[in-house]
Amino acid sequence: MSAKGGITTRFVTLIEGIQKRGILELSIITADPYKDKNIFNVFGRNKIVLFVTTLLALFRISPDFIHCAEHGYMLLTAVCYKCLKPKVKIVFSFHTDRGVKPANYIQNSLLNWAINRCDRVLSNSAYLFEKTVKERGLNIKRGFMIFPSAVVIKKCQELQIIEAKHRFGLKDRYPILCTIGVFEHEGKIEGMKLLLNAFKKMDLPKGKVIIVGDGKYRKSLEECISILAIFDKVVITGYLENPYPVLAISDIYCHLAANEAFGIAILEAMAMGKPIVAVKRGGIPELIRDGINGLLIEPTVPEVAKAITILLNDGELREKISYNAKIIAENEYNIGKCIDRYIDILSETIGCESGTLK
Repeated sequence: MSAKGGITTRFVTLIEGIQKRGILELSIITADPYKDKNIFNVFGRNKIVLFVTTLLALFRISPDFIHCAEHGYMLLTAVCYKCLKPKVKIVFSFHTDRGVKPANYIQNSLLNWAINRCDRVLSNSAYLFEKTVKERGLNIKRGFMIFPSAVVIKKCQELQIIEAKHRFGLKDRYPILCTIGVFEHEGKIEGMKLLLNAFKKMDLPKGKVIIVGDGKYRKSLEECISILAIFDKVVITGYLENPYPVLAISDIYCHLAANEAFGIAILEAMAMGKPIVAVKRGGIPELIRDGINGLLIEPTVPEVAKAITILLNDGELREKISYNAKIIAENEYNIGKCIDRYIDILSETIGCESGTLK
């Protein structure tokens, strides 16, 4: 794939961690072109075709429980399977406010019917619950809880950092502003354009913006760069398997998407101890505490420019925010604790002690 979003990142990380513990036999059903012995690739973007191929894959796997991530039509498949295999337990999780969008009464009724046949319903953030669940008129009768994402805290080798500086032309540049996101959603692109406009306004002769990501709206982003005439001061890296060397080089991480339900990239920046500028929208305020581990702002050019300037000019504040961001990521969002909690959720759902889960 050219890009990988937060849902994929979250589940790949979670599954890898669980597999290392050897306590569960996991299989993955996906329409994405991953290749692995435990992955069942279903085909087609047509929802009816996906329904049929996914149902067939479930019969091949014969699972004891199913965790369905996000999409309502995939949940419908899982619930239909449960109707045929009543002992199967289902966990459904919301990850973004774009995923489940019933457009009419029939779709809404089907989604309500399916959700209330799940044994557990998870949400990435309280914001997501309010927006996607309550605003859609969903009536979740049991098993709901908030289950935030986590981050794998990685260390960068010096050679990786040197290579990234050379590859992206970042040597002797200051400040380096970084943002990360999949170019598949207009909200993320608008946030990136907001950063570019603020950067232009600030007039930083040696500054550079590095944007990690790719997707269908790349051309729109490139057009913005062209209009602002800042070709030599912006790098679009494309999708990076490992964004940490770029984060390590960056001076400030900016996350300005106004409709973010949670923000895995924010967690990655926190884990690297980066000062963060983010908008006070969506689920971001659940991650960022203003003035503690980042600066929360309104999504306007003057506000973005002001926050970046404050961090550049106030070394003491910058160091405090960086330190707190790293500590909070390590203590509250580390992958080990996330796996422990996930295993507890599955144990409770299946009805066994977590130590005996197989």
